[in-house]
Amino acid sequence: MPPTIDFQTGMIMIFAMILLYLFVGTAKNHYDIAFGHQAAVVAGLGFGISTLLQLNQGEGLQNVVEFNDNLFFYFCLPPLVFSSGYNMQRKKFFENFTNIMLFGVFGTITTFLIFGGLSLWLLSASKKAGEEDPENYLLWQVSGATGETTPLLLSEMECLLMCALLCSTDVIAAISMVNYDEQPKLYSLLFGEGVVNDAVAIILFNSVKKFADQPINAGTTFQILGDFIMLSIFSLLIGAGYGILSTCMLKWFRALARDAVNECILLFSFGYMCYVTAESLSQSGIIALLTCGVTMAHYAWYNLSPQGRQGSALIFQFMGNAVQGFIFAYLGLTFFAYSNFQWSSSLFGYELIIVIIGRFGGTLGLIKSLELCCKYKSGVRW
Repeated sequence: MPPTIDFQTGMIMIFAMILLYLFVGTAKNHYDIAFGHQAAVVAGLGFGISTLLQLNQGEGLQNVVEFNDNLFFYFCLPPLVFSSGYNMQRKKFFENFTNIMLFGVFGTITTFLIFGGLSLWLLSASKKAGEEDPENYLLWQVSGATGETTPLLLSEMECLLMCALLCSTDVIAAISMVNYDEQPKLYSLLFGEGVVNDAVAIILFNSVKKFADQPINAGTTFQILGDFIMLSIFSLLIGAGYGILSTCMLKWFRALARDAVNECILLFSFGYMCYVTAESLSQSGIIALLTCGVTMAHYAWYNLSPQGRQGSALIFQFMGNAVQGFIFAYLGLTFFAYSNFQWSSSLFGYELIIVIIGRFGGTLGLIKSLELCCKYKSGVRW
């Protein structure tokens, strides 16, 4: 009889992997291991377990704990984003604000333009080659369910949506290589750029998604840019508004600041309402929540009791780290939940080359362009 895993056993495995995430991270810090991150260990172990179950034709976790959009976006994501904003090293962030915004905003937009231009060219070249001879398509896809191989035909908007997702970088992997105590400026630059980069990539994705049903023309770029600006402004205003409102409540109703537990509940409740409000208004909940967390840490924190100041930072950091470990364990264990999707190794190979070119252009290319045009001093030598 094929091996099966019930829900309770699956949850035990996930929380055991969260503990592994904790132990690996602790060992990495204790022995000053600069390479790798505990997330890779947990996700890799989850993938290995899922693979063994799949090879044995067992009922893996993907058939028991299926991916749920609401679970991920309304349970896992808010604590992680709120923790990043509330516990951000704000002093170093604002000291390096210019460079962070330069790479986080303009670098991401430059990367998106390069990704989009090259990917659309690749898509056009593949279709043109296939029209002459169906065997000459550059992009092919394989059905995970049937194994059938067919030409990969993406629409232009699907291509741009993919490019917007690829613009997002992995801030966790970057900062795991740097020790904050030894290199605080570099750490703050990497963390700040990563946070802003993720925010810009999300807004780009939402902006492109709004025009998914429209054909691309000369004005599409300006429409996406205009929507990008408006989405950014409104999301920031929602986050700042909820952050200021929580600050005023703590300042005007001092009875709320007598219990550290109630203070933490109040702050997180305002943050969660901020996230849901932005999502319900078709704005970016992540940007709004991140802004709300930074605003609370900068203003509301001073209206908390001494116990609330210490406890809030600790509790929100605990929530963020626990959810982060859960996400990596969950993704690893449910890898084969996507085995029936369409897969394209040719698209992966071509996009890998495009990503390398785009990253180069969005970092070193942007730096050298600013040095030539704006007398920007980067200190980078070729």
